[in-house]
Amino acid sequence: MRQTYLKMAIDETQTADPEIGAFWNSGLDAKAGRMDERMLDRIPTEEAFLDTIAQRAEQEYQSYPNPGYVSKKGLPASAITAKFAANIKRAYEKFKANWQAMFENGAVKFKERVAGAVQRYLKGIAQRTLPLTGFKKLGLGPAAVAGFWITGENKIIRELRSGDTSEGGPYRICPVGVESDLRAALGQRLIKAGGAVLRSSLDDSTISAVNTEINQLVQRYVDPALGLESFVTGGASHVDFVKANKQLYLEIQVSRV
Repeated sequence: MRQTYLKMAIDETQTADPEIGAFWNSGLDAKAGRMDERMLDRIPTEEAFLDTIAQRAEQEYQSYPNPGYVSKKGLPASAITAKFAANIKRAYEKFKANWQAMFENGAVKFKERVAGAVQRYLKGIAQRTLPLTGFKKLGLGPAAVAGFWITGENKIIRELRSGDTSEGGPYRICPVGVESDLRAALGQRLIKAGGAVLRSSLDDSTISAVNTEINQLVQRYVDPALGLESFVTGGASHVDFVKANKQLYLEIQVSRV
């Protein structure tokens, strides 16, 4: 017998809050000056470069190639690591020139790199994260709502959007005292899984794979005393991403035996 049902559309039209970009870009002149000064303090000479960067890079790279590896050109691992070490030790002048170029003329290149990084970040979260998490101005997204829904938090009803479909209201599926653990674990899994589905352009096999993982996670938190149907994708109890008419939804259903 079905106890609760919730279906939420994953809104892929959301855009990141421009205040995030404005915050990152604020005070760039001061930030550029501080970064330049700190780098000059840490690496003022070629000797300092060799001690702080080259030596560490060489040590880290030593364990990278398999000792038995031989390249297509016939170079063994030892020769490859030796070549890398020699190259990094000769890199100071190039490093210095690139660093100076980034901060000259009012740190124009530095500011361009920051602006580019900000735009890539905002685009990335808008495409893969915000449709699932939501953000403060627009309210919680499906990944957060789902956790509160299946831990019986009635206040979450006010976060539902006009296009969401629900029956029965929030319903606690776990033992008392572990609600926050379930919400945290499910939220993280839904964000990761939903992002994978969105990147796959709603590929059916991807949806099936992530749904299996999601329901296995949820089932680990179920209170056996409640007599619920097991959580399996497409089952009487499930937490599934579903696709209809090129639209992605998050669907929750809880049923008792």
